[in-house]
Amino acid sequence: YFGNCFVPSYQTAISACPEYKNIPQYILQGSWSSPVTNKLLLEAGGTITPQDFHGYRRPGVSETQFSINDPTVPAGMPTTWGSSATGYGYNRSDQTNYRASASYVTGSHSFKAGFTLMHAWRYNTQEPNNSVTLSVRGTQPFSLTQYATPIQFHETLKYNMGIFAQDQWRINRFTVNYGVRVDFLNARVDEQNIAAGPFTPARNFDAVENVPNWKDVDPRVGVAWDLFGDGKTAVKASVGRYVVGAAYEIARPANPVQSSVNTVTRTWAPPAGVVYNGTYNPYDDCDLFNPAANSKRPGQIACGAITNPAFGQVTARTTNYDPNIINGWHVRPNNWEGQISIQREIAPRVSAYAAYTRRWFGNLTATRNQAVTNADFSPYCVPVPVDSRLDNGGGYQQCGLYDVNRIITPNNLIFNSNDIGGIDDVFDGFGFDVNARLARNTIVSGGVSFGRERISYCNLKDDLSLTTTGFGVNTPRTDDYCNIRPPFLAQVKGQVAYPLPWWDINTSATFQSLSGVQLSANYPLTNALVQPSLGRPFTGVPPTVDLLPSGTMYGDRIYQTDFRISKAIRSGGTVIRPTFSVYNLFNANPVQTYNTNYGSAWLSPTVIMQARFWDIGVQVDF
Repeated sequence: YFGNCFVPSYQTAISACPEYKNIPQYILQGSWSSPVTNKLLLEAGGTITPQDFHGYRRPGVSETQFSINDPTVPAGMPTTWGSSATGYGYNRSDQTNYRASASYVTGSHSFKAGFTLMHAWRYNTQEPNNSVTLSVRGTQPFSLTQYATPIQFHETLKYNMGIFAQDQWRINRFTVNYGVRVDFLNARVDEQNIAAGPFTPARNFDAVENVPNWKDVDPRVGVAWDLFGDGKTAVKASVGRYVVGAAYEIARPANPVQSSVNTVTRTWAPPAGVVYNGTYNPYDDCDLFNPAANSKRPGQIACGAITNPAFGQVTARTTNYDPNIINGWHVRPNNWEGQISIQREIAPRVSAYAAYTRRWFGNLTATRNQAVTNADFSPYCVPVPVDSRLDNGGGYQQCGLYDVNRIITPNNLIFNSNDIGGIDDVFDGFGFDVNARLARNTIVSGGVSFGRERISYCNLKDDLSLTTTGFGVNTPRTDDYCNIRPPFLAQVKGQVAYPLPWWDINTSATFQSLSGVQLSANYPLTNALVQPSLGRPFTGVPPTVDLLPSGTMYGDRIYQTDFRISKAIRSGGTVIRPTFSVYNLFNANPVQTYNTNYGSAWLSPTVIMQARFWDIGVQVDF
């Protein structure tokens, strides 16, 4: 039972919150192993998981109750009530996982080969009451939305499979681990036969195959070197290739139901002389099955024409994928990771560790809007307010922004950014820690790590048709915004466990100091603000821009100390361990999230660390 709405809000009345329930959620799992000899081990297993977190109407909400929205209600009152607009319906999925392997171990080798396989499908529906939702202003009808129900999506992950072979080889003071994994991922949009609905005829869609069809060979190798042969100093190095986890991210955009015009709006004005008292039924006022403006009351237009005559039909997708990134070998987004480290025993039962890690990402995608060129844009600048918290105190012009000159229908093509020079995305990290196991079972450990992810989108900067996640959509096309170089941020963590010398009492404490969250200053623009620079109003809705380049401003560091004390009480074969824990021992109150909308409330705290609290628990082992 998920409760009412995923994120309850005062803007949504309880009646408009669906009840989400699992009906059912089963897990059936089995495994098998057989030590054929003292060197050969065979293993296999499988898991089946059917799920459906279904959206239901709340008790008392009928199937004919409209969902009604009024954005003009007073602050603090719900803007949506009656029923849920799109929360009812199936969220059904079935997943099966299989694995099998064979391990062969000799004196110097430990070899293992096998495979993993996942198969899954999902089925989603949207079932708004009456296939219509209503918008009002005060008590007066304003507009309505019609849905091309039945709306349903069916996609299948045919296989997400990995075939691997690996070996560990001990050679004198070296231990070498090497292996290779071949990854396959294939998804499709299933054939869909959708029954006729109130406003649409029956629809039939053929299957869409290979969305995507990825194949990758991923090598990995690591070596550990006992530097002096005394088992006290180990130097390790490794490098490996890894692919992005994925399932339906491409199949859903390729689904023809997704590309269909599933909703349209139309004006809905009350006929003259009709008084509404909060009970609405547009079916009484006009013929919703007629796409043209009409009224059931002669001489009065109650409903305007629908906004899109292609209602219920498949239209050209506004977003398409370059075939070269969804089919073939080594086209899947991936990353390489390399690490070198040294671990040294500096005293009996005390060791120190240092490491450097680099991770670099490949096959990152960009989006080209093929409906525009640079000639379709006009540049403008934003006068940044004077504010000591902004770069150089504000009061300057933020340029590098562009507004399209005309209303366009996007024709987006997602492609490999390597075709235009690539997007550089590299993480560098350094880690240092010390671990000590001292007398009387005392354990002390702690360390510090520094890391940053640096990204360059500058190959996209000068072509205004290009965008990617994080850059190019209402983002200044300047070096400050395309070449992100945040500082190295430190994370400090430590822990100590100390058994007291009496009464079998154990104590422990942890400390952490974490970098604060990255901050932004989302500045909503107006026509009046930029018209002196742009020379005209915005073509569409005025955008919101971030006055802070990424990685330039961070919030409070987070300091937290936790403490626990426990006692073991033994009786025969039973051990009872009562515990008392105190979290945020020093009652620190760093801000964890901020209001990032630039204005009078910018950087006001929205969440601070939870105040000091404690709990009591007990563990019984028998």
